[in-house]
Amino acid sequence: MSVDSALRASLRAQAREFAGDVLAHARAVTDPLPTATERYRATRPFYRQLVEAGFLRRLIPQALGGDGTGASATAALAEELVAGDPSVALNLFSTGLGRGSATARTSSRASPSWRCGCRPPTSWARSATGSASSEPPSAGP
Repeated sequence: MSVDSALRASLRAQAREFAGDVLAHARAVTDPLPTATERYRATRPFYRQLVEAGFLRRLIPQALGGDGTGASATAALAEELVAGDPSVALNLFSTGLGRGSATARTSSRASPSWRCGCRPPTSWARSATGSASSEPPSAGP
């Protein structure tokens, strides 16, 4: 078994255990709530536990201070965590996807909220050509 395969198997086992012990209980908490907003807010303690268990760090590249476990390990994590509770797991993975590049977060033009890994301003959503972009607009010539 290669190092990558061993790491992936270990992460899969950790995620499966976490999903069964923690995430499997999210639906019982969220389903009785009448609104989507209340259900979303009720997932926060589960999300917090995911972060505290180190799953978010695994989605962040090492160059940015995370564990950067790679695409195949991330896929294994996704399979197991989504089986526990799709809503909470997808919140975790959408956080990881929203991080953008190091250039965007450290750009002098980037807002403080973007440098901390938060969502970019909506004005960055489309470039002048109409294509989607997560990068801040360039300063120009």
